[in-house]
Amino acid sequence: MPVKSVLVNLYLPTSHSLKNKRNIIQSIIKKLKNRYNASVSEINGLDKWQYAGVGISVISNDSIIIDKTYSEIITFIETNYTDVQVMGSSGLRIMQQHRAERLNKLLHQTLSNIIGFELCDSRIENINVEYVIVSSDMRDATVFFSVLDEEKKFVALAGLNNASKVIRKKLADSLNLRFTPRLHFKFDTQESKAQHIEDIIKKERKRNESE
Repeated sequence: MPVKSVLVNLYLPTSHSLKNKRNIIQSIIKKLKNRYNASVSEINGLDKWQYAGVGISVISNDSIIIDKTYSEIITFIETNYTDVQVMGSSGLRIMQQHRAERLNKLLHQTLSNIIGFELCDSRIENINVEYVIVSSDMRDATVFFSVLDEEKKFVALAGLNNASKVIRKKLADSLNLRFTPRLHFKFDTQESKAQHIEDIIKKERKRNESE
């Protein structure tokens, strides 16, 4: 029996907290499960409060019905959740997204240990790695960080950039990766998060236009 899975990327620009975002996504998932013969779950962006990657799988003997169901699901979301923007859907790229999400978490944990305990530089004391997002080819990683004293954020950024090669070497020694991502450090603010979401939207639009 034919099965088709897609990843639907949702942007929630008015969401003001992780709890608010989860309530909206859970509502969408519940209604989609009740309305359509589909398996629906949030699989990406679980810790992001303005982005969600929702995986949807539909099983049917008729491929036309499957495509029609996906079309109806997208229309349902856009019609009933006006504060939610459908950024695009990525057919059969769910496993790749899973890999990226797992790598994000692994890099976050490892970089937190390296930066927090293995470097001797007063400029990067009291730094907290908030989250890490890898590029689609997994060759670059943007590391979002915060400091207790925001007045020292530029000093901290300079320290991280100066230690970037050392951090990447330690990362390579700690992880058994085919390619250790190049590191790009950014201070974590609401503006930087919003900009990153905008970058995701642009990339998804270009990807969908090329397919």
